[in-house]
Amino acid sequence: MELPTAARADYLVKALHMADAQYTWLIGATVFNLDYAATYNLPNTSERYWFSLLNSDHTPRLAYTSIQQARASGYLPD
Repeated sequence: MELPTAARADYLVKALHMADAQYTWLIGATVFNLDYAATYNLPNTSERYWFSLLNSDHTPRLAYTSIQQARASGYLPD
């Protein structure tokens, strides 16, 4: 079952916040799946496709904009 877009975005932002707030020894966290959806040989049934932060046309998905908004509001550090 595919996790809805809003839930994926929410979980990602919460995970990054938790890493910052609860793991003070952690220097940083990386979200590595920026543009796997734009990889032409990757089927859209792949989890890497659905967890990409960008659409296949390189426009931002909700998770990407949610991270931006969380950083702008101070919920996530710069």
